[in-house]
Amino acid sequence: MYRRRLTAVLLVTALALGGCYGPAAADLRGGGPLVERWRIPAPVAVWAFADPVRGLIGADRRLASVETGAGRLRWVHELPGGYRVSASSVSVAGAAVLVRGPGRFRVLDRAAGTVRWEREFPGQVAVEEEGDALLTAECDTKGCDVAGWGLARGQRLWSRRVGERVTLVTAGPQMCYCVFLLGRRSVSAVGTEDGKVLWTMRKPAGVTGLIPDLYRQILWTPPQDPDCAATLRGVDRGTVVWTREVITTCDTAAPAIDDDSPGSLTLPVPGGLRMVNGYDGAGRVLPLDQDERLIETGTDRITWTPGVGYRSIDSTDRTAASVPPPSIAKPSATSTRFGMWLLGSGSGLVLYDPVRRAIRWTGPAPVLITDDDRLVYVDGPDLVGIGPREGAVKD
Repeated sequence: MYRRRLTAVLLVTALALGGCYGPAAADLRGGGPLVERWRIPAPVAVWAFADPVRGLIGADRRLASVETGAGRLRWVHELPGGYRVSASSVSVAGAAVLVRGPGRFRVLDRAAGTVRWEREFPGQVAVEEEGDALLTAECDTKGCDVAGWGLARGQRLWSRRVGERVTLVTAGPQMCYCVFLLGRRSVSAVGTEDGKVLWTMRKPAGVTGLIPDLYRQILWTPPQDPDCAATLRGVDRGTVVWTREVITTCDTAAPAIDDDSPGSLTLPVPGGLRMVNGYDGAGRVLPLDQDERLIETGTDRITWTPGVGYRSIDSTDRTAASVPPPSIAKPSATSTRFGMWLLGSGSGLVLYDPVRRAIRWTGPAPVLITDDDRLVYVDGPDLVGIGPREGAVKD
């Protein structure tokens, strides 16, 4: 038996190394023209919230789940009065979907769209995307009651009193199974499973925000007069390990960590962009042309320049994308994990291949680019999924 298993393992390994699985299946980048793969009645005509990875879309009081590969509507959930679907009111954590309403929240089962539990709560509510707990903070003038709740049944896992008002900050790209508490006097990390304090530190003067980067927690002090210098501090388990002062614009807001490219921060500076490494605070300045501005910081960092167009600041080829400029909206760009760009152009959007310098699709907004090689959009009363022809292989 052992020899048969060993032979099978060696055979699979040899086939893999020898490339005996045949040509790779086509994706949105190649394999001929993109064709319509399915069409179903649209659960919402436009969407105020979208999760491309999980096929969730919603607007107003309706949230829907679509199996984007096969083109099947899994479920539609109608929310009661007072709820509104938006990018800030809906979060996904594990097998649950959290929807916040005024003074209450509802937890849905992500697979079935049914209500797991609901409760009235006037304070802060947060979930971690890869976690299994919901965090709440209800504050008064003397402090906050912070608690963790099981997402499955809504049972309280732990609670603790904090002697100052705090803001809940989820861990983001960090896998610490914790939530950060940004207070008036201190900063701390609390375990989501048991509420134990993992570390705490005195908050430096002037700090207004905490940015959870891949390697560090970044404390943000906004630009100060007279030279508009912002201060960033990299924190490791409650200890400041680096401090950087960056002269930026006086109205610069706290930079965000992009899910597609964690590990660096981007700040506007005179003549370009300052890239700050989250691990050690090191950085460099990427020059920009006059009127050029960064509009996408994902897999590719894309800029827009009036009269020139879209281009990548990471490419040695500074030639602009060969697409018409937008006519009815502001320039917009989204870079996908497949290396494609979704750009605002004309009265809608184009799917652009920056390597082949070719437009793969033109159509209306909004659009989902999913992990299963589908571009999903609304066509009148229908939701449509397009992709490579069945059986097509990469060019």
